[in-house]
Amino acid sequence: MKSLKHSMQRRLMVAMSLMLLCACSSDDELPQPNAEVADAITFSCGLQETEQVSTRATTPLHDAGIGSFRVWAYKNTAFSGNAFTNYQTVINDYRVWWEPTLSLTNENNWEYVNGTTQGVKYWDNSANAYRFMAIAPATATYTASITGDDAKHLHIALHVDATDAAAPYYSRLWFSTGSPIDFPDKQFHATVQMQFVKPVAYVRFMFTYEDPAEAATTTLTGKNFEPTNGGLIEQMGNVLIDYPITGTGTAETISVSPDGVQGITAFTQDYYLTPADENACTTYAVLPATRQGTYTLRVNVNGEPKSVVVPEAYMDWLPSHEYTYIFKVRADGGVSIDSVQSAFTPWETENGVHSVYNW
Repeated sequence: MKSLKHSMQRRLMVAMSLMLLCACSSDDELPQPNAEVADAITFSCGLQETEQVSTRATTPLHDAGIGSFRVWAYKNTAFSGNAFTNYQTVINDYRVWWEPTLSLTNENNWEYVNGTTQGVKYWDNSANAYRFMAIAPATATYTASITGDDAKHLHIALHVDATDAAAPYYSRLWFSTGSPIDFPDKQFHATVQMQFVKPVAYVRFMFTYEDPAEAATTTLTGKNFEPTNGGLIEQMGNVLIDYPITGTGTAETISVSPDGVQGITAFTQDYYLTPADENACTTYAVLPATRQGTYTLRVNVNGEPKSVVVPEAYMDWLPSHEYTYIFKVRADGGVSIDSVQSAFTPWETENGVHSVYNW
C-alpha cells in the first residue's frame, strides 16, 4: 500500500509538472500526452577510477561528497555513411543535484527539474542514437561550445588544479543506439549511468636493489626524477574534453593546455621497497600528459653521480591513473630502470598491482 501511495504521489507531481511545462515551454522535448514517468530521462552516477579493473565497484558520486553535476545530452535523428548525423539538443547544460527525497524525475535521487528553466526530458524512440556527457561538481570552472564542421563536438574546457583535492571531474561519453545487442546496459528508457573521472594523474618513484643485502650499506643522495629537457612538470591548466555529437566517434578525447604557472621541476621524494619506507613516500598530483619527452633520474650512489633515462614511450600519464617508476640499484653500483607500475587508489587494488610497462 505504501508503494502504491508513493507511485500515485509521483505521478501526480509529474502531471502537475507537465501542465506547467506545456503551458510555459517551447522546448522540442516536451513530453507527449499520456507519457509515463518511466519514460523520463533519469540519471545515476559514480566515480569510474579505472578502465583496467572492470570488476571494481564504482563509488557513487554523492558518497564522494559531490552533490551536483552539469549535463549535456544530444540525439541523432539520422544515420548515413556509417555516421550518426542531424543532432538535436536534448539537454543543454542542466544542473543536476542530489535530492534524497521525493523526486519528479529520478528514482536514483538525482534531480534536474527546476520550474520552467529545466523541464522534464523524455526518451525519443525514433532517435538513432543518444549521447550524454557531464562535469562535476556543477560549480566547476568551465567553458562549453560546439565545434567542428562535418563532425560536431561538444568542446569543454575544464580548469584543473591537480594539487587541489577538490579538483573537478569529467564524465565518460554515454553513447547508445538503443540496441539491446550492441548496448545491453545502455538502453533508451533505462537510467543513464554517468561515470566520472578526475583529470589528474599521480606519480611517485622508488628504488629497489639487485642485491637486497646492499640496501643497508648503500647511501642514495641527490635524488631527482625530472624532464630531460628541463621543462616544468605541470600541475595547473585547462583539460580539454571533446565529446563527438555527430559522426562515428563513440568516446571522448582529452588534451591538456597548461597554464605554465604552477608545477614542479622534479620529483624528489622517493621511497625504498621495504615495508618501513612505504609510509614515507610522496605521491605527486600532476596534469595528465602524453608523449611529453624523456625523463632522467639523477642520483648519487655512495657519493658517485649516476643517471638513467626513461624513454618517452613510458611517460604517458592517463587521468586517474597512479604510476610508480621503479629504479634498480645494481650490484656494480649503477642504476637502471626496472619497471613502471600503474594502479588506482588504493595502490593495491583487489586484483593486485597492475603493471602497464615492463622492460
